[in-house]
Amino acid sequence: MKFIKLFIAGAALILAIAFCPAKETFAAENKTDRVIVKFKNAEAKVNFKDYPVEDSYLGTSLIITVKVPEGLTARDVIASLQARPDVEFAEADHQLEAEKNPSDPFYYTQWHHYAIHAPKAWDRSLGNGVLVAVIDGGMDVYHKDLRGNLAGTYNAVTNNSHISADDHGTHVAGIIAASMDNDVGGTGIAPNASILAIDCFSGDGAYSSDAVEAIYYAVSHGAKIINMSLGGSNYSLSYNEAIQYAYRNGVLVVAAAGNESTSAPTYPASYPNVISVSSTTSYNTLSSFSNYGTTIDIAAPGSLIYSTLPGNDFGKMSGTSMAAPVVSGAAALIWSADPSLTNEQVARRLYETADDLGSSGKDLYFGYGLVNVEEALNAMKIELPVPFVNEVNDHNFEVSGSVAKACDDCKAVVLKNGQVLASGYLNSQGQFKIPIASQQANTVLEVKITDSRGNESKAVSITVVDRTPPDKPVVFEVNDQQLQVAGTAEPNAAIEVKIDGDILYNGKVKANGYFTASLPKYSAGTTVQVTVIDEAGNRSETVNSAIMDRTPPAKPSVSPISDTSKTISGKGEPGVYVGILSNNKFVFGTYIPRSGSFSFAINPYKAGTALTIVSMDESYNLSGAVKLTVQDKTPPRLTVNQATYKAKAITGKTEPGAIIQLKTRNRIIGKGKVDSKGNYIIPIKPQKKGTSFTIKAADSAGNYRTAEIKIK
Repeated sequence: MKFIKLFIAGAALILAIAFCPAKETFAAENKTDRVIVKFKNAEAKVNFKDYPVEDSYLGTSLIITVKVPEGLTARDVIASLQARPDVEFAEADHQLEAEKNPSDPFYYTQWHHYAIHAPKAWDRSLGNGVLVAVIDGGMDVYHKDLRGNLAGTYNAVTNNSHISADDHGTHVAGIIAASMDNDVGGTGIAPNASILAIDCFSGDGAYSSDAVEAIYYAVSHGAKIINMSLGGSNYSLSYNEAIQYAYRNGVLVVAAAGNESTSAPTYPASYPNVISVSSTTSYNTLSSFSNYGTTIDIAAPGSLIYSTLPGNDFGKMSGTSMAAPVVSGAAALIWSADPSLTNEQVARRLYETADDLGSSGKDLYFGYGLVNVEEALNAMKIELPVPFVNEVNDHNFEVSGSVAKACDDCKAVVLKNGQVLASGYLNSQGQFKIPIASQQANTVLEVKITDSRGNESKAVSITVVDRTPPDKPVVFEVNDQQLQVAGTAEPNAAIEVKIDGDILYNGKVKANGYFTASLPKYSAGTTVQVTVIDEAGNRSETVNSAIMDRTPPAKPSVSPISDTSKTISGKGEPGVYVGILSNNKFVFGTYIPRSGSFSFAINPYKAGTALTIVSMDESYNLSGAVKLTVQDKTPPRLTVNQATYKAKAITGKTEPGAIIQLKTRNRIIGKGKVDSKGNYIIPIKPQKKGTSFTIKAADSAGNYRTAEIKIK
């Protein structure tokens, strides 16, 4: 005897359409073309020119609205404005628009979608990839709102694929997975889920054995969810065993609680590990026909539910048979969003996010409450894509990067020592640029992606790269008499020495900051390039140091000079300057011509004057010094006073220090003394008048002068 029946309350109401007003919601930020900005002071508001101003609030308000330029998103503009120090906040100027509105003409009469917040869930999931087995009285496999989602059929009575076009099964299947946006009828809770239609009825009833066979068939053919809008009051061991088999194999079983308005248990709804569903009205009250009791797990809309009917028709039906597929569709959305969940986790997600109706907590009429599929999806902790982060260095003032897949409300968050340093929204391409204060090299930052539902990615650890070049080195003089280059630079950094692009030395600066590099012999004027390279590979500014000429010119040879000389002459290195050096300055001199012989005019020097003569090249190198003393070549001056025959001495003046002699016929007849003033006296005996004498004055240099005197 058949004892299983379909839980439908009353006859189907065909094409009874009652439109519901669409609820308003905020659009995603990246869909608006305006941004609201509040400044910190009036001056910033008045001088703002970054973006076109759409509206400026009057009075003392510091708020304006700006237009999002073409090619940018609101998130891009918000990120740039939030980086300004004179902006208090920037936010999207949300456009008010309806929730996701399918194009299906009778969608607005399907009040149950709003009751469970399905439109807000469809942005995240449409049920893709989830197979729902509808164990029922068959369905219209050719229905234009169902055939696109039909994955297979099976008749558990005849053991073949031929199933009947049953009103009840067609209606249930449409509640779960009627197609969306095909401009036909309404839409299912999970419009992209797949239906495995299993007919276990013959007429209005079915044997429990056929239902058991249908369960095993559904499990073996990969169903994730089994919807059973049917039941009876008789307990069956084999039936329960089949249910538990499905549960152990990861299948979620959803069953209608029954329409007898009783607390008496019905099966399969009352078996363990089955979600038992009671029915609610559009006023969130228990439907008058709905069963209740301790086995009720959750409630769902079941009164006057608009869905598919055979023959490409549509209409309304009531019953817990309509409430159960609402739950099955919600479960398909959850599982599609996170396929890693177990059947128990999906059930728990439905219970924990349900809208509590009736008495607080689980009760006899609504179980854990009314299905809220939006909250069920929002509560899902999914791992967001790990960001790719561009290099951050000690010269950056931003952290930038991207994710492989953009998400509407995702932020990139930068953390330092576990604390949020900065954050910013991803743009529509999944890219982010977050202004930060400049960080020291080797600082460790973490970057992760978060969304408004508390989901986040794994954090990417990045180390701030040292991109600050070391100070340029101080290079001591390099000259052609040395075989090294030396100087000071950043301690322990590498030092590189080049000449004409060739690396001559690669070494390290000492801990005290000094370096010395050996060099081959190079001629003066050659340029040496010295660069410091720190441990991060940053290169300093290169110091170009010319090898200085420190080779002195050849020592000149100079002809003797006397106190009568008016020129100095000699030989020396062509091209250099030669001259008399006095107090480290040249007082007379000339450039030596190519011939090597030189001569330059001088004012005569006093005898005995010491002269220093050197050569000097263009680099001011001095040759060895030639030391000369001006020779005395001037005879001493000599004057003789007139003497008479009575004179006893010859007197006069001559050069102090000179030797004075009196001669006659080349015979010295007397000598005199010369005092310090040049006066001399030569004693003589009185002489006859007319006697002639020769007086000779000789200096220490051998110069002499004579004078004749005749006695009067």
